[in-house]
Amino acid sequence: MRDTFFGVFGGIVLIVAVMCFALMRLSIGEVSQSGQARIAVNLAAAQLELETIRVERWLAVQATDDAADDAFEGVTAENRGDLATKYADTLVERAKSAGKELADITPTAVYVFDGNGAVLGRDHSKLSRGERLGETYAELLTTIQAGNTGSALWLSKALNHQMLASYAPIKNAKGKVLGGIAFGRGLLERLNAASQASNGTALFAVVPAGGDAMQVFARTPSATPAMEAGVPSMKAAIGAEQSVTLSGLPPNFEGAARGLSSYGNGKQAVISAIVVNTPVGSFRSLLPSLALAMALGLVLVLVGAHLVNQYIAQPIGDLEEGLLSIINGETDVRFELEHRLLGGLVFRLNSLLNQVLGVQEDNTDDEGRASHAPGSLQNTFTVALHLDERMVEVPVEDAEGAMALRDLAPEDYYKELYDDYLAAQRTLDAPADVKFAQFSQRIKQMELQLTNKHGRPFRVIMEIDGKDVVFVAVPME
Repeated sequence: MRDTFFGVFGGIVLIVAVMCFALMRLSIGEVSQSGQARIAVNLAAAQLELETIRVERWLAVQATDDAADDAFEGVTAENRGDLATKYADTLVERAKSAGKELADITPTAVYVFDGNGAVLGRDHSKLSRGERLGETYAELLTTIQAGNTGSALWLSKALNHQMLASYAPIKNAKGKVLGGIAFGRGLLERLNAASQASNGTALFAVVPAGGDAMQVFARTPSATPAMEAGVPSMKAAIGAEQSVTLSGLPPNFEGAARGLSSYGNGKQAVISAIVVNTPVGSFRSLLPSLALAMALGLVLVLVGAHLVNQYIAQPIGDLEEGLLSIINGETDVRFELEHRLLGGLVFRLNSLLNQVLGVQEDNTDDEGRASHAPGSLQNTFTVALHLDERMVEVPVEDAEGAMALRDLAPEDYYKELYDDYLAAQRTLDAPADVKFAQFSQRIKQMELQLTNKHGRPFRVIMEIDGKDVVFVAVPME
């Protein structure tokens, strides 16, 4: 039997393990990093735009400093340039100590320019003086002359510019715009910072190159040449309010792009994120765990089969050996087995052997008192009771003694009926060895049968009719 249990349940464990493996294999084949590129590009764009807001707000405060006007009060161009450089140097130092207010951004260049967009001076250098920023970046001059702050992507080979620039106007005491401050940050540096915020995702900064062409302006170190296959499709992100999915990428690559809406007219550049769309986990990595679970299941089946075998097979073996002994002539063999499942079978088997072999069963308990099975003398009174139903259809008001009988408490009612029954039996010289519990239980059964039959509650009274005791049914309602 043990081998049977092990074979059946061991097979079940193996089948379930194989099915689990197949289902997980199919499921894992469909689970991947889908959507990571869109999340990464939205995170990067949000970080760059947040930095722009912080820089513009900070510049607007710095432009209100009285020292900002000094550069416009110099007598000579060289004097004005020196004052502008001095102020630009001051802004660089302030930016270094601004900390989280500027998200720890260090400028690559700070320019002070006049109302026509001509550079008066820049930080730590006399270079760039006189450069026409207003002619190269028209949106700069328009924004400053309107008295507003702004940002743009500055790309100029002539000026050697490859940066994100933010600017704020400088006004005199009367509110007239004198010029402005430009705060430049390296695009690649800020792109790398945004990539780190999204766990090193490959990011590209792409600009229009005329017609439908797009040109990569900057890329993070994690970017690969294979990812550039999606560059042409990045044009769809220019001016789009939401990120767009890239096309043309190799299999297992996923990309998304989004325009930098906070820079210039919002159509200057596109930032994109591309990820390798790999499965979350290889199904092969599940094999050791599945094998371990399968082995554990088989061990548990083996232990369980052994325990069940001990609980069932061993008693059956004892019964088989006892029966074999009886067949061989040992008629005094009886089975002594206490078992939750087989105990009833053993009792009936012993009774059968006693009956077949003509052995009188011992009906006494451990203290020598007689015990009786159901149907013995103890319960013969239950079939000797006579019931009279002559008043079952009589209204309760007309039934003799009904009202007084109904007022009796149940315990008093059954006790009086029991005492009357014993007295009647003694009068008839037929004393009954009946316990109160057995008598009351029989009367309750009789009353229940009457109620089920006639649909109304009953109690009974006792009468002696000749040599018989009769119980008369009396309605209570």
